[in-house]
Amino acid sequence: MIVSPEHAQGFQLPPDAWAVLVAAFIGAIVSLVAVFIQQVLQNRNSRIERDKRNRAVARAILLEINDFYKWHVEALAGVLKDADATSHYYFAKIEKRSFPVYQNNSGTLGYLPEEVATQIVQFYGTAEGFLDLLNNYAELIDRVELGTELTNMKKLADIALADIRKTLPDVQRAMLGAGETICKYTGISFTPPRVQ
Repeated sequence: MIVSPEHAQGFQLPPDAWAVLVAAFIGAIVSLVAVFIQQVLQNRNSRIERDKRNRAVARAILLEINDFYKWHVEALAGVLKDADATSHYYFAKIEKRSFPVYQNNSGTLGYLPEEVATQIVQFYGTAEGFLDLLNNYAELIDRVELGTELTNMKKLADIALADIRKTLPDVQRAMLGAGETICKYTGISFTPPRVQ
């Protein structure tokens, strides 16, 4: 509607119109505050859910590290502690997909605190290298048992076993570091395993 200047000079809002305008303004502010509060609560709930999920992943990884220790480190450390340097042992080859929890959740490690993620990645890197050493040794011992190039295989097996002995303390340190860090993050009490 177009209003001429003569009509605009005498134009005044009725008193009840001011009340409507003030009520609309207050209603808009209340709506904005309600939307803001809802958004803050949703963000908070999302953070809580993400934190729960992260802690659950960290706990699962801790269980996997513990299983690795029980199956691949504890018994081996006991055997190697009392054995002479030239004794040979048979180890079954370990399938490469030994860490399904880590592998299936590696994409979420970036959501963990940096120290936790770093310790986890360091442990798994060390553990993968250790498993490669064990598999290499197992393959060499298989060849020795079959009589394939016996002289070279025995020497290579001795070198591989020496590498396993040398690497075992690194694996144990990486495992303890990851275990302590994950326990601190998840609130689980930490009882270090018996290290040989």
